[in-house]
Amino acid sequence: MLGERSLGASEGEGSLKAQKGLIRVRLSLRDERLVRPSISGDFFMYPEDSLWDLEKVLEGCTARRGEVEGRVQAFYRGSQVVTPGVNPQDFVEAVMRAVADFMRGEKRPKAADGR
Repeated sequence: MLGERSLGASEGEGSLKAQKGLIRVRLSLRDERLVRPSISGDFFMYPEDSLWDLEKVLEGCTARRGEVEGRVQAFYRGSQVVTPGVNPQDFVEAVMRAVADFMRGEKRPKAADGR
């Protein structure tokens, strides 16, 4: 699947069932900023290369809903992207779920071998 990769120990994953598809986001955080956001799932985005453009827009974004939402909205406004049955807020929610999952994982005690 486009954008798929295995989930590392220091990554968060969030998914959202939108009206016409599933959005999955994987990411890490460094200094409260998104690192390597990866978006995949079962949805349509035209043109298809726009998915990578959205990931680039989110790279380095603070992990605050307002900034994530602003960047996603600006991406939609500044491009010809079409996502049938999926709206910008769906991507925002999937990103924020991944951020929350990352934060929960960071609070888990690590094993003696660092995992």
